[in-house]
Amino acid sequence: MSKLNPSIIADQISGVLGTNDAVEVGIDDPSIVDIVGHLRKAKVMLELCHRSISIVYPTGTDQILKIYRVGAPVSAAGSDSTSRVQKPAPPISATGGDHAISDDASTNAKPAKRPEPKRYEHAYRPPAFLRDVIDVLADDASLLVWFSGPTGCGKSSAARYIARAMGRTLFEISSDGNMETPELLGFQSAKKGEVVWVPGVIEQAMTCGLDEHGNEVGAPGILLLDEAAALPPEAAHALNRVLESDDPRRKMVLNADGGRVVRSHSQFRIIFSANTFGRGANTTGQALHTAQMSALDFSFISRIAFGFEFGYDQEAEKRILQDKIGDDRVAKKVLEVRDGMRELIRKGQMITPFGTRNVIDIANGYRIFGDLGKAIYHSVVVFLMEEEKPTANEVVQRIVGTDVMAHGRLNGYDYM
Repeated sequence: MSKLNPSIIADQISGVLGTNDAVEVGIDDPSIVDIVGHLRKAKVMLELCHRSISIVYPTGTDQILKIYRVGAPVSAAGSDSTSRVQKPAPPISATGGDHAISDDASTNAKPAKRPEPKRYEHAYRPPAFLRDVIDVLADDASLLVWFSGPTGCGKSSAARYIARAMGRTLFEISSDGNMETPELLGFQSAKKGEVVWVPGVIEQAMTCGLDEHGNEVGAPGILLLDEAAALPPEAAHALNRVLESDDPRRKMVLNADGGRVVRSHSQFRIIFSANTFGRGANTTGQALHTAQMSALDFSFISRIAFGFEFGYDQEAEKRILQDKIGDDRVAKKVLEVRDGMRELIRKGQMITPFGTRNVIDIANGYRIFGDLGKAIYHSVVVFLMEEEKPTANEVVQRIVGTDVMAHGRLNGYDYM
């Protein structure tokens, strides 16, 4: 192909997807064989992202592409909502002008008007193991799972993706060393001259999908307890009764509400998320990058059925940049900055983490400012410790070609 036209390629992919939430198609299928080489281009991925379409590429010997609508529910087994392409749509030429089409396509067809893109969004790239997490949470047994990984690696985003994929409501609460039990369980409050019970987030999540008589009438909830390793002992103790159930309909006794017993929906599930697995900081890296130093009581940890380790997904970071920036050259420079920063961390020259969230912030900054150095300075460098900034600036200057620290040196201003 002599000329890349992202809009035409996206039209072709939209035609293959049709009205389905997801389809699977071989890379040598006539419907896409002429554009496969362009699908990883940043401009194409940006155009697809604007249309809420994403592509999962083959791994290993697998030669199947999965095309799906972002946010559409997916089955736990990965096949219920996915159809194989039986009769491929006529190929649309991806070369030439905006109106170049094949002889098989109608020259009178008018493209459907697309909604205006939300330029701050990007397609979520779920880690492959989230399929296993969904299988666990969809099991009839009420099994508890724990996500562990460094800051900004996508643990909370994964929980939100899982909730959407399973058609569940997600209830989120972030714990800290000062969390009090009423935040979890609820409390009594005076309202219009009478004392009423205000349900805590646990009761709200447990009873999601139940009517006033406790009958299951709707979709259940998922409770995400973020920063779980920072739970104070009294809050962890209050959770024990909820966690120690072999019955899928978990039970909680609210002593502060007259001993009222709350029973959960049978499909109610709990996800814990933290920088560690709740056993304290076991490595130098964890000790440097988390405040969650204390170990939870093992009687609490032992109730967790499965643990899943998260990290910084380099391929996902690359594709996010391509989605948000739409320029392969700029995306490459951001990735080089990322690698340079992480190399400083590995060498002990920097201890401030550089996570996937930093990659996203740089991409947003470039979209807003149109200046990569400025984006890196305001989204990354200003948050470094003073002794880290010169070394980090050298890395960025070598890659980007500008002294990003200059963005912070405003004449006439004194920083005391």
